[in-house]
Amino acid sequence: MRRGGADAGLRRLSGRLASAALVLALILPLLVLWFWLAGDPAGQFERVAGVRLAHVPEPWQVGVAALLALLPSLVLSTALLAAWRCFRGFARGSYLTREAAAALRRMGLRVALAAGLGLVMPTVLGLVLAANAGPGQHQLVISLGSDQALGMLIGGMVWAIGEVLERAAMLADDHAQIV
Repeated sequence: MRRGGADAGLRRLSGRLASAALVLALILPLLVLWFWLAGDPAGQFERVAGVRLAHVPEPWQVGVAALLALLPSLVLSTALLAAWRCFRGFARGSYLTREAAAALRRMGLRVALAAGLGLVMPTVLGLVLAANAGPGQHQLVISLGSDQALGMLIGGMVWAIGEVLERAAMLADDHAQIV
């Protein structure tokens, strides 16, 4: 285990990462709402799904779309809060703990869930925003992207690292009882 300057450096870095995770967790949902409610909904949908709407959606549709688009960011915010808990513990020098492992598992699971929601969200948003479209103006959008696939993969990897950390923490506890 590292001591001295290296440990202090890891603690500082962990503190900074914890702070960044907390700030992002609080700001991310607000940015998503602003994205949907401040601009042209058809333009926003085009940025998200890569398809331009053929009509102007009603205000209720934009509101529902904003709330639906908020779901992945809320899940991601809970992942960031789990990261905050984990790195806050690291900043205090608590590395091999069951709490850190649980936080990493929660983070990984929620990152994967947010990425999965991001995979289906363009389709759901397209259905909501095209609900009142006239004949011939309905669109079914299916968006498959590497961002979501990579997010699910990384989320699974972080979850697995949390599982390994859990086992390491259990071994450390057992070792501490023997010694």
